[in-house]
Amino acid sequence: MGKYIGSIIAGLSALLIAMPTGAEAGDNGTPQERKDILTEVALEHGVPPEIVKAIAYKETGMRQFDSNGETIMNENDDGGIGMMQVTLDQSEMDNYDMERLKTDIRYNVEVGVEILLDKWSYQNHGLTPKIGEGDPRYLESWYFAILAYNGLSRLNDPQVVERTYQDDVYNYINSSRYGVSTNHLRAFAVEYSEGSTTMRFPPEARQIDAPKQVFTESTQMLEAGDRAYTKTDASLRGDPSTTNPRTGVVPAFTPVEIVSGPYHDNSIENHFVFYEIKSVGGQYEGYLASSTITPGEISVFTDRGTDPERIEAIAKLEARGTTNGYPDGSFGVNRNLQRQHAAVFLVRELDLTLPPGYEAKSKDIPHHSMLIAEAHEIFTPNAEGSIRPNDSLTRAQMAVVLNRVFNDLLEKPTTSHRFSDVNEDFWAYDEINTLYANGLTNQNTYRPNEPVSRGQFALFLNRIEGMLIEQWRNQEEK
Repeated sequence: MGKYIGSIIAGLSALLIAMPTGAEAGDNGTPQERKDILTEVALEHGVPPEIVKAIAYKETGMRQFDSNGETIMNENDDGGIGMMQVTLDQSEMDNYDMERLKTDIRYNVEVGVEILLDKWSYQNHGLTPKIGEGDPRYLESWYFAILAYNGLSRLNDPQVVERTYQDDVYNYINSSRYGVSTNHLRAFAVEYSEGSTTMRFPPEARQIDAPKQVFTESTQMLEAGDRAYTKTDASLRGDPSTTNPRTGVVPAFTPVEIVSGPYHDNSIENHFVFYEIKSVGGQYEGYLASSTITPGEISVFTDRGTDPERIEAIAKLEARGTTNGYPDGSFGVNRNLQRQHAAVFLVRELDLTLPPGYEAKSKDIPHHSMLIAEAHEIFTPNAEGSIRPNDSLTRAQMAVVLNRVFNDLLEKPTTSHRFSDVNEDFWAYDEINTLYANGLTNQNTYRPNEPVSRGQFALFLNRIEGMLIEQWRNQEEK
């Protein structure tokens, strides 16, 4: 992965190279041919194909020509041309072959992608906000580039218009079995000069931070040899099409290797692609839809068991680099979790770094992750100045740690739950009660003094991740 990202800049200089049409002038070609062109051009320039296909579908239903064989022109007479509704001002027209824009599908898509990339660059100049780190692999990162593709206009301000251009584009992406949510992005701060309908973003609104767990990575930028895993039980096909019966089902969270692809079927509504895959263990071979897989590498640990929630939790944490297993192929599901290993989990999961100039307060810090955890007060030394890295983390201590780390996420309980083994005067009762009130545990017998296993800790982190994502997706406009 990552081999295509450099082409975002390098590809700009090559956009005007003559390309084959993919269809004769006046002929749109088959849906498969059109989707092939859109995907090929997107990949050449490091743009998620999901974005380019959704824009083309929003603009013209992925058509260059109407039923009479005439080039589709913008009905509002603002100059939009062809499949991507390429709109140029007078000063830009000399840089392009205007006749080819009307007759050559691939050229029209090339220029449309150049315009989209120009809008993507707006975030580097303060013209639009940057989302997270501005990673082009993530579909949410393109929100403001898509908005700007249609225009930095009040008409695309979701605080003014209920359904915007970018809303429609993401709806088309989601119609092909994605779960991208941009609700939180709709609440951006924007200004308008007197008498103007052009968006301006104040300096404090030019960066929108978001936790990495909420981002949706493109599943259509994979290449032969890349690794992925199934995110659901996935229908296995004997060819890249939904019209033939499936040949089997690949269970959720099965690691696979990409053999070839991407391939399209001939339905204009299906924007997903197919990949030829083989499972890492060799049990499954065939074609999977891109909407059923996620880029990333996971293991089939020998002790992961059959509990679906635990399998999901371990897979997601491993794919994000939060944790890994042991050399013998096990995850250590039932092993007691040491405090120092809990620190590693949390530092990686939260991307925490060491504050400049921080000096250790504990006398027994074994590694950098534990030092970072101490600096962020996830773990603190006792009266003897020890942070006890080799001690097992108890369930009561876990409750305290999770409350410290996710304090802003967890809602404060309005009632006191009656546990069979935790009295209200217990030193960690409030933190345990908070976990219960937020649905992170439903056990009336909490077992506060028992050690936490690695598998249990993975479950708790995955449940909190689900809360975090849900909070992001349900964020109301302010």
